[in-house]
Amino acid sequence: MKQIIERYANAKGISIPEAAGYDVLKELSRMRSETQNLELSLIHKYKPDDLSGLRYEELADLEHQIELSLTEVRARKLTSNQLQKQANMENEKHRQAITELKLIEEQPLMNQFPFFGDDLHLGTLPFQTNTYHLQPTHPNLQH
Repeated sequence: MKQIIERYANAKGISIPEAAGYDVLKELSRMRSETQNLELSLIHKYKPDDLSGLRYEELADLEHQIELSLTEVRARKLTSNQLQKQANMENEKHRQAITELKLIEEQPLMNQFPFFGDDLHLGTLPFQTNTYHLQPTHPNLQH
């Protein structure tokens, strides 16, 4: 690493004191660890199959995010179910209103017939019996 810094300083024509080189090395190692942490976080975001590399805080945060997402999904499902029930009730009321409307439209037509509704009283209708006299055609039955 020191050779890289020396080559850089020679190429640019600047001199880097030894203490500054130590600070650069320290900054470089910090940047490497930060880069590694960022890479790991990207891997975990795009490949969440392995959670063994996560710290406790990250796992707790992930659990919290999952709980929030689950709450949102449950709320959407509840709203969806309520809307579906309301739509079903409205459809049923609509069908019932159409049926009642048809009955109301048919009522004047049915009132024209005496056998409809309250006009039909079996005890008040005259019982008509017609007697027919038939003659047997068989020769043995004739007198």
